[in-house]
Amino acid sequence: MRFIKISRWKILCLGLLTPILLGCHAIGDASRTPATNRQKILVKVERVVSGQTLEISRDDETKRLRLIGISSPAWLPKCQQAPWEAEAKKQLQEKLEGESVWLEFDQQTEDNYDRYLGYLWQDEELINEWLVKQGLVLASSPREPNTKYSQKLAYAQEWARIMELGIWNWENPMRQTPQEFRNLDCESSAINLF
Repeated sequence: MRFIKISRWKILCLGLLTPILLGCHAIGDASRTPATNRQKILVKVERVVSGQTLEISRDDETKRLRLIGISSPAWLPKCQQAPWEAEAKKQLQEKLEGESVWLEFDQQTEDNYDRYLGYLWQDEELINEWLVKQGLVLASSPREPNTKYSQKLAYAQEWARIMELGIWNWENPMRQTPQEFRNLDCESSAINLF
């Protein structure tokens, strides 16, 4: 069994921030829970493509879905390494592949690549938020007009950072943002990716 060192400062911060974050979360998102949202569609997760993209099906139609509000480390063939992407994809596969979940749209329903844009709910759990809270992906900067759960995702990222989970773990952090990693020229760089 591996023990995690948590300083007194972190415990104090966590103790002070938890009620604030939970209170803001309850106030800001009370009207947007899956039980009250009428824009949900039941879909089946056929395949997890990456930590932020899935193939979903509904009524014999299969389409790709890009989860809103998150940014996952990407796999780049020329780099032959993908910091944290494999773990995000694996966790998402274990949790969702073959499962029926609720798809919720924001203002835009599709992107320029003909993918759905949305949030996934499994029971009462927002999967986009779960990925961020586990430290598997980053909460991306809010992009208008799809900002429905931006605050919730920002709180989840603060939680993961304070608790040093996943990409925030000081022993094996993600050294580049997903966008910085996508822009790398790995063949000509000798950059330490981990």
